[in-house]
Amino acid sequence: ARLFHALREGEARLRLVLDSASEGIYGIDTNGFCSFANSACLRMLGYPDEAALIGKPMHTTIHHSYADGRQHPLERCAVHQATTAGKEAHSDEEIHWRANGSSFPVELWSHPIYRDGRAEGSVVTFVDISERKQSEERIRLLAYFDPLTGLPNRRLLMDRLRQAIRGGNRN
Repeated sequence: ARLFHALREGEARLRLVLDSASEGIYGIDTNGFCSFANSACLRMLGYPDEAALIGKPMHTTIHHSYADGRQHPLERCAVHQATTAGKEAHSDEEIHWRANGSSFPVELWSHPIYRDGRAEGSVVTFVDISERKQSEERIRLLAYFDPLTGLPNRRLLMDRLRQAIRGGNRN
């Protein structure tokens, strides 16, 4: 009874830590099926509760397509590749899809789960980087376009000219 109580207490503490994190966190087994999801994950992805994700294939549920709508093949998925190999992964060029069909850019980290020396799945942590991507685009626009007229500026002209000269030299 004492061991059972200690286990329950440990699980409750772990759940508190998971649900206190502002990052989305979910676990997958080696086949890519969801084993747990914290509250930030559910909130960002628009799912009502953990039961809505448990047992679902995460790639086809939240990572199935690129931002332009093209299908994202499972074999090109950084999380799937890392989980299959029992390795870590990091990417800041990923898209996750919400339950309502909208998408958002994420930065994610995947860490393998090992038990008795065997890879058993991964824990995936992600953050919404929509604001960062919007800021990067604003900086790019300010660097290459006149803010008053919206026309390309001298810097963009010089950049394109250098590219054309390099291309001409190669050919």
